Amino acid sequence: MGEKNPTIAAFISRQANAVAETMEAVVSQIQRIPRFGGPGELQLVGSGTSFNALLATEAALGAAAGLPVRTLTPIAFLKQDPNLRRLSAVMVLSHSGTSATSVAAAQTGIDLGIPTIVVTGYADSALAVLPAMRVILPISDETVGAKTKGYTASLLALLMIARHIRGKDAAEAPELAGFVADYRRLIVAAEGWAESFAASLDDADAIAVMGQGRHLATALEGALKIAEIAGIPTLPSETEDACHGRFFGYTKRTQSLFIAHTAEEKQLAATAAAALTEFGLKAAIADLSGASGQSPHDIALPWPKAATIYELDLLSAVVPFQWLAQRMALRRGRVPEVMPYPGLSKRLGLRLVSGAAA
Repeated sequence: MGEKNPTIAAFISRQANAVAETMEAVVSQIQRIPRFGGPGELQLVGSGTSFNALLATEAALGAAAGLPVRTLTPIAFLKQDPNLRRLSAVMVLSHSGTSATSVAAAQTGIDLGIPTIVVTGYADSALAVLPAMRVILPISDETVGAKTKGYTASLLALLMIARHIRGKDAAEAPELAGFVADYRRLIVAAEGWAESFAASLDDADAIAVMGQGRHLATALEGALKIAEIAGIPTLPSETEDACHGRFFGYTKRTQSLFIAHTAEEKQLAATAAAALTEFGLKAAIADLSGASGQSPHDIALPWPKAATIYELDLLSAVVPFQWLAQRMALRRGRVPEVMPYPGLSKRLGLRLVSGAAA
C-alpha cells in the first residue's frame, strides 16, 4: 500500500531499500531474456527519466550483447521504418507504462518480429500487457511525477539485464551488501549537504549540470530533477562540450555543477571550475573518481567505493541532485511533489491514460 500523501523526500530516502527490492523482483524475470544475435543494432527506447537511465547503461548493455547500441526517443525510433527490420532487439523503458509513443515503439517492434523487451513499474499498464518479454520494477508506489526511486530501480535492473545477457549470474554480487550500507550513508549525508548548498542558490537563474561518459546521463537526469521539482531552468551538457562556448551564456547567478568519475574527468572539471570562479562564476564538483588530490570546489560527501560487478556509481552520482532539487523547491515556496505546470503531459498528448509520469 502506498502512502496517503507520498513525498519525494521519502522516495529519495528509500533508494537504498530499492536496491534490495529490485534485485529480488527482477532476478527471476530476466531469466526469460535471451542473448541477442544477428548483425543489427540493439536499440534502447525511452523518454525523460527513462531515456536517461537507458543512456546511462547503454555501454554496459552493448558490451554485454556484443552489438552496436543506440538510445533513442520513441519518436526517433519510429521514424526509422523500414530500417527497423534490421534490428537485433529493442528494449523499451517507461516507468508508468502509459507513454503513448513508448507503447507505439514497443508495438512496432513486436509487429515486425523484433525481439522486444519492455521494462515498466506497472504490471497492468498499456506497455506491460503487450506480448513482449517484460520486466516489472517494484516502483508502483512512487506515485509522484518526478521519479527518484524509479530511476535507481531502472538503473539497477538494466545493469542486471546486461549481466544476464553476458551469461553471468545477475544475483551474484557480494559487493551489493556493502554498497547498500554506503549508499544509505550517502543519501543521509547528501540531504544535509543539499540543505546547506540550496541556501546559496536562492537567487540562481539557472543550474548547469555537466558530466562525461555514462555520467552525461547523470547530468541529464540531475538537471531534469531540478527542472521538474524546483521549476528552475537547467543547462545539462557534456563537460568538454560545455567548455567550447556554453560558459559564455552563464551569469554570476548561474551555478555550475560538474560530475567526474575518472581522474581525467576530474582534471577537466577542476580546470573548468577554477576558470569559472576566476570570473566570479559559481562552480562545484561531484567527484566520484577517488583520485588523489582535492579541488577547492569538491562537494564533500561519503561517496560509496567503486563497484566492480555493477556500475553502481550511477546510483550514487544522482542523489545530491535529487536532494538539491527538493530543497530548492522548498526554499522557493514550491511543493516538490507538484510539477510546475500540472497536467502539461496530458495537454501535450504524451499519455495514453491518466497515471504516474514516466
